[in-house]
Amino acid sequence: MVSEKVNSVDRLINVIERIGEAKSPISASDIIFESGIPKPTCHRLLQQLDDANYIQSDERGHFYPGSQMLSIALDVRWTNQHKLQRQAILHGLSRKLEETCGLALANDDPSPHMVYYDRIQTNWPLQIVIPVGFPTPV
Repeated sequence: MVSEKVNSVDRLINVIERIGEAKSPISASDIIFESGIPKPTCHRLLQQLDDANYIQSDERGHFYPGSQMLSIALDVRWTNQHKLQRQAILHGLSRKLEETCGLALANDDPSPHMVYYDRIQTNWPLQIVIPVGFPTPV
């Protein structure tokens, strides 16, 4: 029983790694081939990941990281020892410009968008709030 749970977790991690490491959106058949996971199991895992927004699919049905996977990656990468310095710079810039300031990276996969890694809101009464980790059109 314990080995089945570990095996299920291993399979899920394997699928996530295949999608995360792919240079472009990857097909289910490529994931099945590369991972060795049985086809029905792989499709079930892909559907569960898609339902939870960990992955998304393009018009061809190929998979790429979704907003939840990107959010976790950002949390791991950007909530480290550099956060205080980064926020101090953004606070200073926001005060000087009297505008919302953010740090975002562009991503072209599957379509052009940017993902905010950090932002400091201005004190204006009317604001547009885009959550950190949320992909937005360029």
